[in-house]
Amino acid sequence: MSPSARLIVAVLCGLFGTAGEARAADGVEEDGGIEAWVLLLQVPPTAEEELGEEWRRPFVVHGYLRLFGQRFEGGEAVGVRSIVEGERLGFEGGFGGLFVRSPDGRASRSARGLLDLQLTFSPVSTRRARVRLGAGLGALLTRCSDAAGPALGVSSEVRLFGPVGLAGASRGVFWPYRSLDSNLAVQLWLGHYQVGLGVRHLSLDAAGRGGATRPESFLGPWLGVGMRN
Repeated sequence: MSPSARLIVAVLCGLFGTAGEARAADGVEEDGGIEAWVLLLQVPPTAEEELGEEWRRPFVVHGYLRLFGQRFEGGEAVGVRSIVEGERLGFEGGFGGLFVRSPDGRASRSARGLLDLQLTFSPVSTRRARVRLGAGLGALLTRCSDAAGPALGVSSEVRLFGPVGLAGASRGVFWPYRSLDSNLAVQLWLGHYQVGLGVRHLSLDAAGRGGATRPESFLGPWLGVGMRN
């Protein structure tokens, strides 16, 4: 190859930087011979392709543990939730305590526990967004009696920009008692840690269990702190 041709190839490689590579192939320069040069270009993925790229590690398991607290008029709620999942399938469980004070605020009127265990399937599973559908068992625990029934749930997470995103969930049990637990929060990713601040609404009809004779509704600010691998 002539010196001018080599110079042109070098300039092309410099222009493309790490996205291009030039190499000799299929020939050795001899007297009167021709040396073939091939310029290989690797085009980086577009932003749309990167956002839509699915997790392609089906055997990698991700774990997530979150502690949360809520304050509402007349009481507080605390709880813990854990998720273990792969690309599509997973397991989710949570337990929360609900503490409602008496009208005069002097003593606790009732304390109830809410437990749910669900198998999950994620129809949307990308690096920037995830949607989970769950089905399993929910239970209401009181001092006097307990009850358990089938539970359904849906939850989602989406990264908006940088470390900021949104997270929401809704889980319900419709027999033999009725509960609908929903929350929506702005979420901040800090490496392996997450902090969420939003609002939670719990609608609960204990059907006479634990001293509750009518449906109750608890709405208030919600704070969650989590860690994931």
